[in-house]
Amino acid sequence: MASDEKDHWEATIRKELDSIKANGTWKYVQAPEDRKPLKTTWVFRVKEKSDGIIERFKARLVAKGFLQIKGLDYSGVFAPVMRLESLRTLLAVANAHDLSVDQMDIDTAFLNGILQDTIYIDLPEGLSVEDILDEIDWVGANPTAADVKRVACLLVKALSCLKQSPREWHKVLTAFLGEIGFEKTNVESCIYTRQTNGQQAIIAIYVDDLVLVAQNDHVMADLKSAIKQRFASKDMGPIHYIFGLKIIRDRKKRLIHISQPLNALNMLKRFQLDRARPATIPLNEVLKASDSPTEDQSKSEAYAAMHASTRPDLAYAVQSLSRFLNRPGKNISAK
Repeated sequence: MASDEKDHWEATIRKELDSIKANGTWKYVQAPEDRKPLKTTWVFRVKEKSDGIIERFKARLVAKGFLQIKGLDYSGVFAPVMRLESLRTLLAVANAHDLSVDQMDIDTAFLNGILQDTIYIDLPEGLSVEDILDEIDWVGANPTAADVKRVACLLVKALSCLKQSPREWHKVLTAFLGEIGFEKTNVESCIYTRQTNGQQAIIAIYVDDLVLVAQNDHVMADLKSAIKQRFASKDMGPIHYIFGLKIIRDRKKRLIHISQPLNALNMLKRFQLDRARPATIPLNEVLKASDSPTEDQSKSEAYAAMHASTRPDLAYAVQSLSRFLNRPGKNISAK
């Protein structure tokens, strides 16, 4: 591994493999001759704070789920995802009532999902047969060289990027929330509430990130304790940066500010607009669609990718421009 951060990446790889082993994610077996194990790869990511400072290095072992065969490797795959407007509404309500809002991150969340399908994967890079000889479940008493070549991992629990991993993790998490008294709301399938002795608590789910809302510190501490006992997790403290949103809160003045500084800067650089002249207002022209479809499909896709916003003052402009996703034309794209 040629990198200035080589030591950091090697440490994160070892940490991931240790988590997988401790979690009982797979068993070492001799795969059947009629099953071709899935390939895996390592994905590396640097997690930054809201100011762009490196928070930590993350390495994830992921399956090449695009090679899965429906009916053989998976069946159901759907898992709900919290809508951004639901999070904004939750934050607004919490701010109006001066409720505590903290966040937690579940470590290697997908590894908690229990697989219902039989899936084999190749030994990941970083492991060799020699390292695990005593742990392999051989078919015969005297394994041959051909048997050694068939050594693979039989998944017991989910792995990142399997098609069914989000679904299986969501099932485990929501079952746990039910065990500690939470019920799903009628309007958002990823927000759960609990009322105990007149004290309300709310948990919002976004894959492996949890937003906790509580009336007081005692309720918040109780929530965190229950989650930590069940899942390996990180207490991120009062909510400040989540889903790419920077959140600044002044509880004394009942004010909350949500922005996307890093996302905005990265988007400007992506579309080569970081040196463009700033506009004084979000939208000031009557827009018309192009008379003909955009010839270059990639331009339509790029135009569609520009449409994301947190700020309410940009909502109308974004909505107006979204009407031209199929036929932006040069005039609209230039806006």
